Amino acid sequence: MILSIIIPVYNESAYIKKVIDILYQINFPSYINNFELIIVDDASIDKSFKIVEKIAQQKKEIKLIGHLKNTGKGSAVKTALKTSQGDLIIVQDADLELSPYDIPLMIDYLMENKLEMVNGSRFKHKFKHKDNSNLRNIANRVFSIIASIVVRKKITDLTCGYKLFTKNLKEAIGELEENKFGIEAELLIKAIKYNKFNVAEYPVSYSPREIDEGKKIRAMDGFSILRTIFKYGLK
Repeated sequence: MILSIIIPVYNESAYIKKVIDILYQINFPSYINNFELIIVDDASIDKSFKIVEKIAQQKKEIKLIGHLKNTGKGSAVKTALKTSQGDLIIVQDADLELSPYDIPLMIDYLMENKLEMVNGSRFKHKFKHKDNSNLRNIANRVFSIIASIVVRKKITDLTCGYKLFTKNLKEAIGELEENKFGIEAELLIKAIKYNKFNVAEYPVSYSPREIDEGKKIRAMDGFSILRTIFKYGLK
């Protein structure tokens, strides 16, 4: 079984090498025979591309793709999905807000419960993450409640970057549409509408960073996420 790890990158020169190093240290479940790292640099203006390019010369598992124009996280994920060969696929953000050490646990949970998708949740167990009282996380809770009502299935963390899913689900829901941060909501909602009984959440660790530390999402993205909920939830 092959695992595809998709890493969208935009100006993450401070983090990207550490993310890759950690992923190579992880002990994946024994049934994962191989993995690939599909790293899509979304037209970074720092040294992110060069850092990954140098590492990729020594690591056969790394596929590096560069966008000529910055088009957003969703666009990077879509580019990676077109080349992914994995039986299982997960999106790993390059900023280490989410811990790669949770990936094997999510994989085991998916396989043991015969699921099509596991959505990471920073809110399922409070002890798993730091304080989430800031405006961004309050907004996420509101979006999650709205999405839960629309799709008729409880969602505790709509916008968590960790979405682990099968190749079968990827093929079933077809090509994704969102180019920005709405990709997370689109992917989860489409998975639930395909088969809500084969989608579950799993608690993940969370170490939030702020805008001055490189956080990319902005308040305006909230409107896009809200639009995404209704666009795909009511479709």
